[in-house]
Amino acid sequence: MREWPENPTGGLNGANAWLGNAELDASLFDTSWRNRWQTDRLVVLVRDPVTIFIYWDVSDSRRKLICEHFQSSWASLPFELVVFNAPGTDASQVRSPVRRQTVTPQQTRAYIHELAPGGSFIVDLTTNTIYGKPFTILRSDPVFTPPLPNPQCGAPRALFAKVGEQRARLWVHGQQMTASLATQTVSREDPGTPYAEQFDGYTVRTAQGGAKV
Repeated sequence: MREWPENPTGGLNGANAWLGNAELDASLFDTSWRNRWQTDRLVVLVRDPVTIFIYWDVSDSRRKLICEHFQSSWASLPFELVVFNAPGTDASQVRSPVRRQTVTPQQTRAYIHELAPGGSFIVDLTTNTIYGKPFTILRSDPVFTPPLPNPQCGAPRALFAKVGEQRARLWVHGQQMTASLATQTVSREDPGTPYAEQFDGYTVRTAQGGAKV
């Protein structure tokens, strides 16, 4: 098997010659960035409960049709992203807009922030008529933002129980802390209250002032 050279020269012609004049797709050697796919789409992705990311493509044929309709060049038209509340998956039930964001004629992606968590939304790419009435060019499918996370989900799953005093008292009398005694101690005392007098994070201090691990 022949290995591809580390520094191929000659572009497409050189590659065809190296492969024995096999026909290759010229796009494989096109180093320019192309983001025009001749499709008409507006896609909305959820980033977090209050933010969505939008990207869109408008084909040349639709651009030409819109420019002829408004008797204007694409670069001269005003554009907006308009976010609507969508009560369900039926796009025909669109309500009043909740967000508007101006975009440039060359722009193809944008973020929209400060949306309602746990909501459903539809986004339109619009321009305006000479009377200021919105004219929809593209419309997205409904998208659903998740609710805000439960504030308890970040709370620690384990807490120190107030057994330090009971353990120290038993140690003075030469006894061991049993599971039943520990359970009784926890049930009688509030586990959410710190017990700094008996526990400092590393040692349990007895009433005589000594320290035991």
